[in-house]
Amino acid sequence: KLLDGDAAETCAQALVKVDSPEWRQAGWALKGRCEELRGSFSAAIESYRKCLAEPVKTQEAAAAALRLGRLEFRNGEFDRADATLKNAIALNAADARARAEAYVLLAKSAGARNDWASAVAYATVVTSLFDDAEPCAEARKIIAEHPEAKK
Repeated sequence: KLLDGDAAETCAQALVKVDSPEWRQAGWALKGRCEELRGSFSAAIESYRKCLAEPVKTQEAAAAALRLGRLEFRNGEFDRADATLKNAIALNAADARARAEAYVLLAKSAGARNDWASAVAYATVVTSLFDDAEPCAEARKIIAEHPEAKK
C-alpha cells in the first residue's frame, strides 16, 4: 500500500524470487496490481493466478482472488470467474465489502449466461446479508430487472 509506480514494480520483482511463499504471494499480488493499473490485463491475470497458486492463503491472496475474478468476468470467462469469486468469498471472511462485491459479480456472471434465477439468488444474498450501499444498490437493480426469476 505504501508503494506505487516503479518502486512497486521493483519490489514485486524482488518478492516473487524469495524463498518465503508468503512473500512470493505478496509479490505476485503486487505485480498483478501494477499490471492491472497499466492496463496489461492478461499479464495481471497471470500474476494473480500465480499468487493464488502459492501454498499459503494471506490477505494478499484474498484481494488477488477478487481482482482476478473481476478480470475473468470482464474477459467473459464466466466459469473461471465463478470459481475464483467463490474462492474470494471464502478468503475474504473478514471483509464484508469484498464478499458483497464478489456476490454481485457472481450475480452478473449468472445474468451474462441468462441464468436469472441464480443471478437473483446471488443478488438476494447481498441485500439480505450486507448493508454496504453500493453493492446493495447493484443487487437491488438486478432483482428489480428480473422479478420473474424469483418464482
